[in-house]
Amino acid sequence: MPVSKETLYPSRDGQFKEGVRDAFSRLFDLLDFQVEGQKNIEFLREGAAAVVAFFPHCGHLDAPAVRRAFPRDLRKFLFYPAASDYWFQENLSGKFRSEVSSLFLQRFSLSRDGSGKAIMHGIDRAVELLQTGYSVVVSPEGTRSTLSLSERQLHTGPAELVLRSGVPLVPVRLQGFEELLPKGLLLPKMFDGFQRRSVSVTIGEPMVFDLDTMMGPRSQQRKLITSQLREWFLEM
Repeated sequence: MPVSKETLYPSRDGQFKEGVRDAFSRLFDLLDFQVEGQKNIEFLREGAAAVVAFFPHCGHLDAPAVRRAFPRDLRKFLFYPAASDYWFQENLSGKFRSEVSSLFLQRFSLSRDGSGKAIMHGIDRAVELLQTGYSVVVSPEGTRSTLSLSERQLHTGPAELVLRSGVPLVPVRLQGFEELLPKGLLLPKMFDGFQRRSVSVTIGEPMVFDLDTMMGPRSQQRKLITSQLREWFLEM
C-alpha cells in the first residue's frame, strides 16, 4: 500500500499516542519555556513539508522540546529518525524500547551501522515521508556532544534530504538545554536552585534552495547547504 497521510495517521492507535505525547509535553510547563518564530512554519498548514533541523543536541529532551514548540495541530505530522540498532532491535528488549519510545515521539528507523545500503533505506523512508507531506525532525550532529558550539560539526544528511525531496530546511535553535538533562542523569533538572530553569526554542525562517541552479557534484551541494545551515545556527 502506498504511503499517505491517511494510511499513517489518524488511526485510533495514532490518536491515542498523540494524546500521550501531548500529556508528556506538559512537562515543559514546569520550565520557563519560551517559543519564538512559530510564524515561520505557517506554510506547513498548507500541506507542505520540511526538514526541521535542530541545534545543539544536548540530551534526550531536545526532540520532544521541538515537538512541544510546534502548534498542536502540526505536531502529528512530525516524524523523527531513531537509531535502528538501539530502538528497533528485533529482540524483546528492543521491541519494548520501540513501543515505549513511540509514546513520546513518532519515529522511524534509521541505521547508523555504516552500511551504505542500510543507511540509504532510512533516507529513502525519510524522503517518502517528506513527499507525503510529513516533516522530518533531525539533529545534524547525529548524537549528543559536549564540544563548544563553534567546534561542533554537522553531518550532511539533512542536506541530502533537501536535495532529494526539494522541501525547505527549517533551522531550530535550542538554548538552555545543556543542563536540563545532561548525560548520566535519568531525571531532568527542572529547577535552577529555587527558580524554574529557563529554556527557549527559536524556529528560524525556512531556507529554500533553488536546486535547479546549484552547481557542482552532489557532495559539494550537500556541503554548501550544510555550511549555510551551520552559519544560521551560530547566528540565531
